Amino acid sequence: MRARRVVLHAAGALMVATLCLGAYGLVAPQSAGLPSSADGTNADAVLSDADVRRALRDYGMGTYCDVDRVMRDSYVIPGLKMTRTLDADGNLSTCTTMTPQGVCVAGRCLLVSAYCHDRVHDSVIYRIGLKSHRLEGVIVLDGTPHVGGLAYDAEHDRVWMCGYREGKNGGATVSSLKASAWEYYDASRADGPCAVEHTYYIPTLAHASFLTVKGDRLYVGDFSDTRSSRTTIQAFDIEKGGTLRQADRDETMADLQKVRSDGYLESVEGLEPEDDTVDVRNTRVMKHVVKDAARSHGDMPVPVDGALINGQAQGMALVRDLCLLSQSYGLRDSRLRVMAWDGGAWNNDLRNARAWATFILPPMMEETEVSGGRLYLCFESGAEAYRWQDCARVDRVLVLRLKDVVGG
Repeated sequence: MRARRVVLHAAGALMVATLCLGAYGLVAPQSAGLPSSADGTNADAVLSDADVRRALRDYGMGTYCDVDRVMRDSYVIPGLKMTRTLDADGNLSTCTTMTPQGVCVAGRCLLVSAYCHDRVHDSVIYRIGLKSHRLEGVIVLDGTPHVGGLAYDAEHDRVWMCGYREGKNGGATVSSLKASAWEYYDASRADGPCAVEHTYYIPTLAHASFLTVKGDRLYVGDFSDTRSSRTTIQAFDIEKGGTLRQADRDETMADLQKVRSDGYLESVEGLEPEDDTVDVRNTRVMKHVVKDAARSHGDMPVPVDGALINGQAQGMALVRDLCLLSQSYGLRDSRLRVMAWDGGAWNNDLRNARAWATFILPPMMEETEVSGGRLYLCFESGAEAYRWQDCARVDRVLVLRLKDVVGG
């Protein structure tokens, strides 16, 4: 028996969740159903509705939301039994070890990214009808990137995704896909993987683990596998054409050093410095960014804001004056932390102790998304690599009403 708890740190009147106890046994996956007729990728669930519903209730979800509603609104993650993709030689092939990672709402679609756990097949993005919940297609990406994060820029109709540049000067990258490239992509008719519009190397981040778009900024988060470690989220300006603003090393350093020498940055655009400012000269985020930028070469996206976070972060969502951070690693329980957010100040402290609410959820929760008053939570525990692990498993993108988590 394991105790499942929802931990709430009060900052005002907050709801108090009760302790729930539940037992977990090793549940065998359902037998394989018919694949999608679209492209040979299965669209049925690995786990039964009853198994997932039981896991959610055992983790206390019924204390703050309607579990039956969550089950109705959630999306089965396709392709966990078999996914039609490309192999290293560019031939159509079937992968049985796709592992879900990122999630975002893009217009009329829900997009879920996945990588081949065996690293022999190209990574993919599943295109699911937002209203129909049906698999509409599989977007094949070039190579085997982890694709830990997806985000949609509605103003410029671009999908952003995380990546990594291999080699001696390797590091974090983000790439954009135009709607014309991914919306109707069909691997069986295409000449190869979906075309990427732009890829940007970000020397101020070691890894690009997750990302989100808010306003005219792309926020990208780093990753460390130690929960108590410190790392950062950094923001980059999206220009009118949908590209990231770049500058060479000297210009980037000049911008950052100006902030440090001035000592203050407007925390809300348009306010005069004396109205609402924060001293940022010695924040850990600024020191980290300046150090990495100084060691870089060539053009780079220019960081314009940052936040300090602890390790094992897998996703973030910004809504009103709040930031929601998902954390998970291995078979440990996942955590969804709710933090105060004051964007634009270079001093946001989003470390674990700053959370005013922490929800304990089943293991292996990946990226999060907020759209249309709903909170989307993606899990990887239904993948073949983890299917027989002795833990609660979820093969869905769970959908919760945002107000059930943050109120309002």
